[in-house]
Amino acid sequence: MSEDVKKTVFVKLGGSAITHKGKESQANLPVIDLSSSQISELYNDFSLILAHGGGGFAHPVAERHNVSKGIEKCKALGLANTRMAIQGLNSIVLTSLLSKEVPALTISPSTCSEMENGRFTDFNLSPIHHAQKLGAVPLLHGDVVYDSVKGCSVASTEMIFSYLSTRIKPERIVIGANVDGVFWDNPDNGKRELVEEINSRNLEDVLSAVEEPKTSDVTGGMRHKIEELYNISKHKIEIFIVNLSKKNYLRGAILGKPEVGTRIKAGE
Repeated sequence: MSEDVKKTVFVKLGGSAITHKGKESQANLPVIDLSSSQISELYNDFSLILAHGGGGFAHPVAERHNVSKGIEKCKALGLANTRMAIQGLNSIVLTSLLSKEVPALTISPSTCSEMENGRFTDFNLSPIHHAQKLGAVPLLHGDVVYDSVKGCSVASTEMIFSYLSTRIKPERIVIGANVDGVFWDNPDNGKRELVEEINSRNLEDVLSAVEEPKTSDVTGGMRHKIEELYNISKHKIEIFIVNLSKKNYLRGAILGKPEVGTRIKAGE
C-alpha cells in the first residue's frame, strides 16, 4: 500500500490484557507477544498509532498515592513512582514490538501535553508526526500529565485517543481487552451476553448494566471507556473492542473485519 493512501488506525493494548491486574507489576507476555506479531504483519500497510494502558503496573501505584486527586494529595514522590511504573510496562511492550521488528518509538504524553481539571487542553503532535516521517510507529501510553488546576491528572488512553482523533482523524480505533468485548445482562432475556454494537438506542442501558473491574482502575473503569469511545464515534470513526488473547482478533479489527467483538457507533 503506497504511503499517500495509508489509513490511520489507533490501536490500544489494554492494561487488563497485557498485565495480570490482580498481581502487581506482572506482564502477560504471551498476550503482548501475540499482539506484537499481528502488528508486525500490518504496520507497513497502515499508519498505526499504538498506545497501551497501565494495568497492574500503574493503577495500583497511582491508587496508593491518590494520583487522581492531584499533586496536593500524591506529592511529587507519588507522581514519580507512578510514572516509573508506567515506564516499566512501556519497556516490556517496546521490547516485544522490537523483537517482532516493529520500529516503535515511545512518546510519553507527560512530555508533550497539558490538561486542565482532568481534560486535555494541549497536545503537541510534532513527536508523532516526526516519528512517522522517519518510518517509525508511535507508541503512546496512559500517563500522568501536568494539570494547570490540579497539578497533575491521570490521562487514560481513551482520553488521549479522544483528543488526538479530532486532530489526526483515524479510519478506526481498535481497543484490545482481556474479553471479547462489552458484556451486559440483556434486558430482553436476562442473559449475560456480548453487546455486538453500542449505539444511541442502547447506550444508556449498556452503561447501567456493565460490570466494573474488581481491581484498581484510576482511569474511571469500563463506563468511562465506553463514554469516551462513544463520543469519539460521533465523528464517524469506526471503533472495535476485541480480545487480545485470541489469535488474529487484533489483526481482523485493524483490517476493519473483527471476528468477534463490540462495535461502537453513535447516531444509530
